[in-house]
Amino acid sequence: VIGQLDAVRNDQLLNFYWQATKIEKVGVVEAIRDGQMFLKLRPNDRPVHLVVHAQQLSAPAVEKDSHEYCSQLLGGRLTMIYETELFPEIVKVRETAERYCLSRGSGGKEGKGVNLTGGSLWNPVTRNLTGAGHPCQKVMTGHSGPVLAVKLTKDGHQICSGSRDGSIKLWDVESGKCEFTMTGHDGEVNAVDIS
Repeated sequence: VIGQLDAVRNDQLLNFYWQATKIEKVGVVEAIRDGQMFLKLRPNDRPVHLVVHAQQLSAPAVEKDSHEYCSQLLGGRLTMIYETELFPEIVKVRETAERYCLSRGSGGKEGKGVNLTGGSLWNPVTRNLTGAGHPCQKVMTGHSGPVLAVKLTKDGHQICSGSRDGSIKLWDVESGKCEFTMTGHDGEVNAVDIS
């Protein structure tokens, strides 16, 4: 079993090509689930944790265009700036992503930015995205205006948010998905409470 876990870790979870293909074929949520399942068995595997966290932070962009996965990683998601040590596995993922980013496009010619059929791909010069390992665990999108109020349910499974757009949303903490939206307020919602 240990050998099988090592193979899953090295050949899939920490393999950029495998992850990019999985995300393109079945979506980023499935890739995240794979990593979370592995982390239940090996909760202290920091490199896998960083990849999963990078995928969670990248999910809003990658769900719209799977080809953004490479750009998200190179844009700062795997910089390791919050880590006290460099992990060779993460360095390898980043290097592979950079080679992939530079070689994709018409005829495999290298370049700083290339256009893929069905999506864009860019290799950023500066790293300005929040990196994995940062306290931010998920990015939840859905309000059309700034969020003015947030409340966590007592059981910790849901978040309620109120927005300047006049809506209240109920979110699932685990998946980051909106479960329910309440509309009809005449103005902004600047306070929420759950009983």
